[in-house]
Amino acid sequence: MRQRKCCIGWSRKVADTRAGLVALVGEPNAGKSTLMNRIIGSKVSIVTHKAQTTRSRIRGITVRDQTQIVFVDTPGLFEARNRLDRAMVAAAWKSLSEADIVLLLAPAHRGVTDAAETILERLGSEPGRRRLTALAINKIDLVRPRQLLELASAFAGAFEFDRVFMISATNGSGVDDVADWLADSLPEGPFPYPEDQIADAPLQAIAAEITREKLMLRMHQEIPYKVAVETECWTPRRDGTVSIEQTVYAASKSHKKMIIGPGGSVIRQIGADARRDIQQLLGCGAHLFLRVKLRPKWAEDAMRYERIGLSFSDAAKESKGWRG
Repeated sequence: MRQRKCCIGWSRKVADTRAGLVALVGEPNAGKSTLMNRIIGSKVSIVTHKAQTTRSRIRGITVRDQTQIVFVDTPGLFEARNRLDRAMVAAAWKSLSEADIVLLLAPAHRGVTDAAETILERLGSEPGRRRLTALAINKIDLVRPRQLLELASAFAGAFEFDRVFMISATNGSGVDDVADWLADSLPEGPFPYPEDQIADAPLQAIAAEITREKLMLRMHQEIPYKVAVETECWTPRRDGTVSIEQTVYAASKSHKKMIIGPGGSVIRQIGADARRDIQQLLGCGAHLFLRVKLRPKWAEDAMRYERIGLSFSDAAKESKGWRG
């Protein structure tokens, strides 16, 4: 089995190579994770139809021609209501200051929303060097061509973008144009990651996120936002498969009961769906074992924030989701 690398090991030092960080920003459910996964060609960030699916700052990595593009798939920017929300918003804003290029995704059918205007205001007030900023109007298949032109004009009037793209991250329309422009526009420099690395997170963390995705897809209302998933054990087997043990943390007894389902039916289906995607990620067989535990205050545990790349202390500072 060919294992995908997930840790920084070495960098290729070639004079004509380029490399840099691209921050994907936008409102919740704008298509950031879908776009990153499509360009990379593998699922490194989970995707659902629900807002606030992305919880951690996941870096996806791909090589295009002689350029290594490192994407930061940030949580969608929204009005924060609790500590976890604030940590997610703080992580998204922090990505702007670190990036070589900022790519704003805006769903075509929403138009220029108040939230989009707030993001543009923040981009325009960022201190320091002027970084390249592009707009990708996503989900173009949901509106008519005339509406797209009007929307592009409205965005151009609100902010001076270096490039404007019209794409569908779901079906791939226009995505190659975005990837080619990013590859040509990043600064010269050596690759910071091995060429075959697709993410800076361990496989164990990506696998846990895949299981959380299946939870979000099957559970309703507030339950998906009140659970956490952790990979507790990862054991390669002699037959080339991997044995994976994960724990799902529920915030209340009623949530735990619903996640398990009658006779364990719900958690079994979640496990089957997650195992299928994990096997595709690994390129080998996997045995996934899930257990559900009650932990009402998991969202106040600083260690859990660190494990998903969020700052517990930043959450205290970011008192309002749309403020710096």
